[in-house]
Amino acid sequence: MKNVQLCCGSNRIEGWENYDQDMDVTKPLRFGNSSVDTLLIEHGVEHFNTHEILRLFQECHRVLKPGGKVRICVPSLGKINDREHAKDLILSHGHQMVFSPASLRYMLWAAGFERSKICQTGRSPLDNHWRSIGIEKDEIETIRCEAQK
Repeated sequence: MKNVQLCCGSNRIEGWENYDQDMDVTKPLRFGNSSVDTLLIEHGVEHFNTHEILRLFQECHRVLKPGGKVRICVPSLGKINDREHAKDLILSHGHQMVFSPASLRYMLWAAGFERSKICQTGRSPLDNHWRSIGIEKDEIETIRCEAQK
C-alpha cells in the first residue's frame, strides 16, 4: 500500500512517504499513473493560487489508483465569527486562498473527481494541524474533504 503526504511540514506520518519542500507540488507529481492508494494534504494547498491548486488536484486524480482517496484539510471562514480572526486567516500565514466547503468540492470535481465521491469529513487520526493551533481553533477554521477516484 502506497500512502503519500504532501506539504507535510514537520508532521511526518510513520509508514507514509512524507514530502514537503523536497517536492514542488506545482509541477507534475513524480508518481506514476494510478500508483498511489492514499494522498493527504493538510493545510498546504491554501499557499498556492487557484490555477496551481487545480493542477495539483488533477495530479492527485492522475496518480491515485482506482478507489484511492485524497484527503484535503484547508482553512475556511465558514464558522469564524470574529472579523480580526477572519482577516488574519486571509492575510497572514502565507495564504493565497481560503476555501468554503463548496469551493473545495467544486475544485476537486473540476480536477476529475466525481461529485458523488467527494464528501466533507470530520477530523481523522492522521490530521495533525490542530496540535499547532489548538483543537478549539482548528474546529472553527478547518474543513476536511475526501475524494475517491
